[in-house]
Amino acid sequence: MDRYNRARLLAEQGRYELAMEEAAAYLAKHPNSSRGHTLLSFCQSEKGAHKQAIQQAQQALGLAPDDDFCHFALARAYYYDNNLKEAEAAISIALNLDPDDPDYHAQAAMVFHEQRKFEKALNSAKAGLRLDPNNSTCRNMQVITLLETNSISEAEQIVDQALRLTPESAFAHTAQGWVSLHHGNDETARESFREALRIKPDSKWARQGMMEALKAKNLFYRWVLRYDLWLKGLGGTQRMLLIGVLIFIPPLRGLYLLILIPGIAIKAIASLTLRFDPYGKLLLENDTNQERVPLWIVSIIWMLIAAIGAYFKLISLLILVTILGMGYLGWRCYKSNQNDLRLRFGLATVLLPLWLWVTTSESAMTAPPQEAAAGAIAGIIMWAVVGILLYLTGFIIYRISLSIIRQIN
Repeated sequence: MDRYNRARLLAEQGRYELAMEEAAAYLAKHPNSSRGHTLLSFCQSEKGAHKQAIQQAQQALGLAPDDDFCHFALARAYYYDNNLKEAEAAISIALNLDPDDPDYHAQAAMVFHEQRKFEKALNSAKAGLRLDPNNSTCRNMQVITLLETNSISEAEQIVDQALRLTPESAFAHTAQGWVSLHHGNDETARESFREALRIKPDSKWARQGMMEALKAKNLFYRWVLRYDLWLKGLGGTQRMLLIGVLIFIPPLRGLYLLILIPGIAIKAIASLTLRFDPYGKLLLENDTNQERVPLWIVSIIWMLIAAIGAYFKLISLLILVTILGMGYLGWRCYKSNQNDLRLRFGLATVLLPLWLWVTTSESAMTAPPQEAAAGAIAGIIMWAVVGILLYLTGFIIYRISLSIIRQIN
């Protein structure tokens, strides 16, 4: 067996370090082998060396520009580096060259899903399944997208079928847990997530689901969770329109604030209860991505300061809290690769100033709709500029610190 085939076998076994060594040795003798560069790119992506993976895929593409597999490797490397526009462009070329490869459709579904283009993601997953009904990635992406778009009954049918065919699939049990959460059956969900974590202890999706299911022991949080899952399933435009209607119509504005602020408090308290739950505490201890300052602590402090500022009409204090809140969310965005956090930061940049304006201005609650809307727009523009400057400052600090860390390593 030559070094390439040995490296490929090691990669299939998940032994990526050894696979990279074999692939590098193979490339030392065959530097113009596009397949050697793509294999090394795949392994580097699995080990988190995303920039190197992109470089290897680009080298492979330079050697074989008409090879659809090289474009697929580049799309995969870009995807894991969170460069979604480049990933979409690369996988589109791969599909144009070979539209009959189900793995290419699976990769396209993954890219579209991360961009929250759910309809395209679902179409790509279905296209892949038409070519290969047993393609697990396409089936998984189909289920995830259906759950995210609140198509629960359709997702449930697919999950039931997957469990019958593959009862030891951690993904299937995890998906069943999320279906149960959507139905409000948190006890059933905990059983499904527990089974998924038994099969695959490092499953982030199962761990996240278990945390939500444990917090759903709180009756109030159970309703907050169902509202969040429903809201998340709406398209971005629908969600913004709904929030806009709730904010700009005075009677609904007060109702929205009555729901929003207690909801934040319930989430903070429910997150705190994980520390006192034996299973929840174990999940937190085993989660290497846990922050040193949990979000529930930040939420409680933020609400207390905001409440004091509102009670004593300390506008400057509320402004400071708003700026710090946006800065903190910006920092979390760059600490995480999740697009969901970036979306939350973008929404916060717009909604926090508007919330500040609505809750601190007595005239805002009694002003005619035209004046209220004009004042809100002015406030949004002003604080959006501040938010963008904070975002750029966080970006610069993040890049500098990342460069220093890499040099130290």
